[in-house]
Amino acid sequence: MQFFRPDCRLAARLGFGDAHGPFVADQRSGPRSARDTTVIRTRERAVITQEQYDELSHAIDDVPMLREVRDEIVQAQKVVFHDLKGADWTRSEAVARQIMIADLSTRHHGDVHRMEEELRQCEQRCGSHATALQQTASYIHSYFTTPLGIMMRCELFGDGAVFLSPEALKWIEDRAEARGHTS
Repeated sequence: MQFFRPDCRLAARLGFGDAHGPFVADQRSGPRSARDTTVIRTRERAVITQEQYDELSHAIDDVPMLREVRDEIVQAQKVVFHDLKGADWTRSEAVARQIMIADLSTRHHGDVHRMEEELRQCEQRCGSHATALQQTASYIHSYFTTPLGIMMRCELFGDGAVFLSPEALKWIEDRAEARGHTS
């Protein structure tokens, strides 16, 4: 199954740097050559297919370690956005699921075992399962709630992207309109 691979041109298209600059925080999983590119979707279509979404969603539900990371991301949302006006907390788990799917499909190329291995390595470094979960979830949450991460989630999930705050979607629409990319 072919998954989305990060591409510097995506960052440039969204207005973050240029097509030659780094775009992922973890360069170990970033693009390695001109072959590591993808076709960017139109405004209404998502890069991740429903089949890919369902496969990763089921993996998150079925693999205990991934479920724990998702739950930690939900907790991170509550801590970080505790006083966000207009937040729809009923979407919290759906947002966490999409953040995990975004991370799995970009940094891990759809391979849930790579995330499990990353977690085990973090656990060895930290000495505690709870600390490893918290650090992994914090990293993923932090990355995919930045402006670039929000735009990436829009690209990955199209109109199905879920956010806690309606302001996130307004910000995306305003940015697209300002750049002349209206839908």
